[in-house]
Amino acid sequence: MTTHDLEAQIDDAIRAHTAVRRTLEIAIGIGHAHASTDTVGDDHRCAFGRWLHGPLLGPEVKAGRPFEVVNRLHGEFHREAQRVATEAAAGHREEAERLLHTDFAAKSDVLLRALHKWRGEASR
Repeated sequence: MTTHDLEAQIDDAIRAHTAVRRTLEIAIGIGHAHASTDTVGDDHRCAFGRWLHGPLLGPEVKAGRPFEVVNRLHGEFHREAQRVATEAAAGHREEAERLLHTDFAAKSDVLLRALHKWRGEASR
């Protein structure tokens, strides 16, 4: 995998995971998620997760600290998204909004910072 490919995948991940917040806001508004809560919580299901856990990343990348950190944070991000989606699907709008603006927002911010850092390190 080239540095350019790695940067492109990280850029795609940043865009996609930024959009998750809007998707969750819609789920809260309509009272259900478009995907099952199990799917939302599975960090292997999104395009970035499939790439992250797939064969395109070589063992040298997967052995690195940036991968380790992003992989862990990506899983935490999806678990928090699942919590929001579960509350939204159960009709618990206030709790879903609280989680969205607290726990999910915190995990999202940390993941996005880690992705930006990894991208910056990859382009050096």
